[in-house]
Amino acid sequence: VQWRPTSFYWRGTEEMTGAGCGSDQCVQAVTSIGNIAVWWSAVVALAFCLVVLAWRRRDWRMWAALIGYVGLYLPWFLYGDRTIFTFYTVAFVPFVVLVLTLALGVLTGWLRPVPGSPLALAQEDALAEGRIGPERPAPRGWLATQVGFGMRPTRRGLPEAWTGVPVWRTRTEGVWLVGAVVVAALVCAVLWWPIWTGQTVSYSFWRMHMWLGSWI
Repeated sequence: VQWRPTSFYWRGTEEMTGAGCGSDQCVQAVTSIGNIAVWWSAVVALAFCLVVLAWRRRDWRMWAALIGYVGLYLPWFLYGDRTIFTFYTVAFVPFVVLVLTLALGVLTGWLRPVPGSPLALAQEDALAEGRIGPERPAPRGWLATQVGFGMRPTRRGLPEAWTGVPVWRTRTEGVWLVGAVVVAALVCAVLWWPIWTGQTVSYSFWRMHMWLGSWI
């Protein structure tokens, strides 16, 4: 969750006098704060995937991602008396992105059920009976149906050549969520770039990025 990031480099206002950053208080910093949109979205995605994919569906793809989390995180408890820096979590990045991708894949309908799984067999039966398919709403779970999703069939979507699934399987709300996460990640990358790369910025600009007291 990026609770206590590591400060790799810091030059304060006293050292940066006259540096010219558009302010009379300039600083330079390099922080290990990751892309907040990715890391914080992945926390929610992890909880979602644990319940939906790992527990309910017994999907091996989620268990493969969990191996990374368990293998990298649990050993830290053996060394609780040692100093552990947050930049060690850089090794988590592939699994953070994988879990986020799995969750978005479920929500968009682009992650097909594991062949032969109970969910895959149930969807095959529903397709054969005409309960799902072209001109029908995309398959959704009970909760999504209760909150009002899936009232209409999906008629527009990304081509099957891009997603690997027929257009009718696409869940529009999931596609919008993917777009929101991508845009948020790009915005965070632009906003944090100066303090990822040690550029000269005003103290107020740097302080604006310190959302949590533990980040300072």
